[in-house]
Amino acid sequence: MVVVFGLVLVFGLAAVVAAAVAAVGWRRRRQAPVFGALALFAAGVVVWAVSDVLNLLVTDPGPLLLWGSVLFPSEAAVVIGFFCLTSAVMDRTWRPSRRTAALLAVEPVTVLVLLGTNPWHHLFFAGVERVGWQGELVLQLGPLYWVHVAYGYMLVLAGLVRVLRARRAAPRGQRRIYTWTVGTALPPLAVNLVGLPLENQIADLTSVGFVLSVIIAYRMVAHPTLPEQIPVARQQVFDTLADAVVVVDGSGRILDHNAAARELVRRIRPDLAGRISGSPVTEVFGPDVPMTEDSVADRILAGAGGGVVDLHLRTSPLRDRRDRCIGWALTAHDITEANRLRRQVEEANVLLREQVVRDALTGLYNRRHLTDTLPALLTRSLEAETPLSLAVVDIDHFKKVNDTYGHACGDAVLIRVAQLLATGVRYDDLVARLGGEEFVIVLPGASPEAAVARLERLRELVADARTRTAGHELQVTVSIGVTAFTGAQSSTELLEAADEALYEAKRLGRNRIEQAVRPAAARRTA
Repeated sequence: MVVVFGLVLVFGLAAVVAAAVAAVGWRRRRQAPVFGALALFAAGVVVWAVSDVLNLLVTDPGPLLLWGSVLFPSEAAVVIGFFCLTSAVMDRTWRPSRRTAALLAVEPVTVLVLLGTNPWHHLFFAGVERVGWQGELVLQLGPLYWVHVAYGYMLVLAGLVRVLRARRAAPRGQRRIYTWTVGTALPPLAVNLVGLPLENQIADLTSVGFVLSVIIAYRMVAHPTLPEQIPVARQQVFDTLADAVVVVDGSGRILDHNAAARELVRRIRPDLAGRISGSPVTEVFGPDVPMTEDSVADRILAGAGGGVVDLHLRTSPLRDRRDRCIGWALTAHDITEANRLRRQVEEANVLLREQVVRDALTGLYNRRHLTDTLPALLTRSLEAETPLSLAVVDIDHFKKVNDTYGHACGDAVLIRVAQLLATGVRYDDLVARLGGEEFVIVLPGASPEAAVARLERLRELVADARTRTAGHELQVTVSIGVTAFTGAQSSTELLEAADEALYEAKRLGRNRIEQAVRPAAARRTA
């Protein structure tokens, strides 16, 4: 009886300790998944230890069968809790998926079914016998129980193997958390090694061993620095990268890829979406994928919806311990939107530059552009030894148009004349509004005779045209002064010479062309 009382105290104390740890883990479960796993682990130990206490206290085989039936699912809960604990230690963000939870629930549910049907097959336990030092009642276990035990060992060993592999791959400074995790499995394993051969002869002390595991696990997760060593799983980091990343072997086939790569493939090659791994990298990124040391390239790929995808590709070699290249890591950064915005900015800048050099009313180049461009045109003519002519065009009696019909009609006349001048010159000629009703035409490559002939056509074109505005049909003429570049004049001197010729055309009756005659010194009048 003394032995039974002592065992009751041991199991009872084990239940209290495990319950305290389960409560702490449950309260802190939102801080990290490892605390939730600890709570499940400890709760299973609580039920297991309480069941052991009750089994020792009952003297009737009927209640023993009842409490023994509670024991077996609690064993499954402890094993599952330990497996979840090892998973949470390996990955700070781990949480059981629905699939994982369903798979882990298969064995406990099967145990419950077998316990409910045990009176018919007696394969989980065969009955109750009085054995041991004090003749206590002990369940006589059947073959299916040992299958249950084997499954538990397999699950515990699977968790331990994963932890040991992670410990081996972890930096030396982060191995303590894995060492502590392995240590949690040692007490129950030691108890089992001693107790299993005597399973049907003495009380099972495995729950006490697991209480020691719970204490070690609590010390591990409550340590101020050890939980910080729990890593975020590589796949978790891999899948959070915004850029598409694929790992390619030496033969050019894709071995691994992240979530961004899957999304990219759905956009450009939807037919490969379900079979990216194993596909040649050229099927995704084209035949000229750069596979050299730290190579960088931009690619434009056709999208599935008819659009295009702009990618910035970077390739980095993967090397083994002997520094041999065994594959490649290919990073693809989607620059489609960045390129679209860049093109918009470039187009806006071009438009802005055009607005700076364009006359707001007529759309012709303005005086500023003429001043900036004319010296370069003269230099080019001088270097190429080609002729160049310059003409100043003035609308005759324009002040009268403004005074008679208003400035709105005057603006319409300016716009109409500007259109006629712009469409009547060659593509490499320059037409600019000098100011008011005056325009300048620069004719590169035109000799004085050729310039006069071309300007004459323009003069006739303007004279024959009509401007319809505000119910009026207006007809205007232009006077033109033209000069030839001899190679000695500056831009200002060339403009002054053409302006003097224009003054002469107006003096001689307007609606005509006059060539500059050097020297010429006269002031123009309106």
